[in-house]
Amino acid sequence: AYLLPGLRDLSFTPRRRRTALDIPLVWLEAEDGLDALKLWAQHHREIKLLFTDMVMPNGLSGRGLAEKLLAERPELKVIYASGYSAETIGAEWLHSPDIEFLQKPYTGAAILRSVAASLALPAPAPAHAP
Repeated sequence: AYLLPGLRDLSFTPRRRRTALDIPLVWLEAEDGLDALKLWAQHHREIKLLFTDMVMPNGLSGRGLAEKLLAERPELKVIYASGYSAETIGAEWLHSPDIEFLQKPYTGAAILRSVAASLALPAPAPAHAP
């Protein structure tokens, strides 16, 4: 399972779906960090990756959420996303080579590439133009 808080703009809904990675993914969508913590409490054993917006409503940032979850499970993979630059949100640490960061706007293909890289899966084949 992949916990995806703060992805209101991508229209993900909690469901099982096959992707270009040719593996079934279960997306668990949370409205904010607090909702993500509730999902984590219910599904923490199955969640392999956190994809989080850096800025979320209701007081818990993406980094704060990731820190809480990583304290419980250090091997959890995390992908951070933001419409703001790392410098704007004071997150220069995002430029570290071991941090996965997607700058908005991003495509579904970019998310899949990032998920594949984070989970050490084969990269999805590039789409071919007609």
